[in-house]
Amino acid sequence: MPQGGYYISSEDGINIYFRYYNSGVSNLCLCLLHGWGSDSSEFDPLIKYMCENGVSVSAIDLRGHGKSEGDLRHVRKIQVLINDVKVLIEESVKLFNSSRIILLGHQWSALLALKYYFFEKNKINGLILSAPLFKPSQTKLKLSLLYSLINNIFPFLTVNLRNIWGEKYFEKVVNRHISIINARLLRDWLNIGKKMIKLGYKINTPMLVMHGTLDEVSMYKASITFSRNTGVYTSFKSWYGKGHNLFNNNNVDVFEYILNWLISHFKK
Repeated sequence: MPQGGYYISSEDGINIYFRYYNSGVSNLCLCLLHGWGSDSSEFDPLIKYMCENGVSVSAIDLRGHGKSEGDLRHVRKIQVLINDVKVLIEESVKLFNSSRIILLGHQWSALLALKYYFFEKNKINGLILSAPLFKPSQTKLKLSLLYSLINNIFPFLTVNLRNIWGEKYFEKVVNRHISIINARLLRDWLNIGKKMIKLGYKINTPMLVMHGTLDEVSMYKASITFSRNTGVYTSFKSWYGKGHNLFNNNNVDVFEYILNWLISHFKK
């Protein structure tokens, strides 16, 4: 199976690490965007499963994560991160120019995927949102809003997400700075989450929304509200008893569900 990894410079000059896996038999490319504090390796079990079942895959490490350059403490608006998504999609289109492009975003990257879709609808054929962070879970919401409010007074303040999500979320994170976020980016993040819930009705491409009922990071009910605001193109899958991460080795049922959704919508 042809595969590789290399760096690509984003529009604003940040070296983004890109990797790909060509199944050689598919007309589909699943493009992956990981969650905050992680990197593309969080998808390794999913990548292996998809390639074994004939779906090509591409992924990046978002700036400040994994092997990519950048420092998220200096990023103040989500729009900056769209440059990273452009790297993923544009390079995937070059490599898999006869394939349909499906963009999967996990957690905060689900918002990046949606935002990119509204900018470049013609470049992707489908969306998958995993545990989308439209709102933090109920236990984290008040603290997030407090930091967002403080940003109105101190616009250059940084926030340690460990104080919101807890140490457990970051226990496998090597880069100790990865939990530090600019407060303005946090505010922008929360505002875009609310906005995307309201814009769901404008999505006219096949979309799968998935969420574990025990998610302690992203609000499960917000995904339900968003899905109800969308049209006939959307499928919502509730994973009873599962938490925030749907992509570890124990979730083969999730991988199988995604594969069957892809086949039913695109392999015709």
